[in-house]
Amino acid sequence: MTMEAVKGEECYLFWTDFPQRAPGQNTITPFTRNAVGPMDYTPVALSNGKYPHRTTAAHELALSVLFESGWVHFADSAETYLALPAAPKEFLKRLPVAWDDTRFVAGYPGQFTILARRGRHVVSRRRER
Repeated sequence: MTMEAVKGEECYLFWTDFPQRAPGQNTITPFTRNAVGPMDYTPVALSNGKYPHRTTAAHELALSVLFESGWVHFADSAETYLALPAAPKEFLKRLPVAWDDTRFVAGYPGQFTILARRGRHVVSRRRER
């Protein structure tokens, strides 16, 4: 379902240089490691660990769409996600669990990446009565 082979956001706890490298690396990985198959990255780390982020909340949320994996593990605590404002909570609730189509729109490794994805496989969070 997924393969490691990439430094994920758990590295905010272990690597002093990870926060400086992460923004640029996140624009390289879609062209390299994630271009050949799913990867386990642990996206959407919104709180600071041992080494503070140099990315924005929007950047972190975008990683949940940009990086493909058959088994996504979000990198933060339940308390962090529960404390989010309504819009990012709704975004994460509606995030497809699989993508039906992916198109490269534009990008250059180390600078930016734009992908268009279509997904219909949304997991319902409501209980049926």
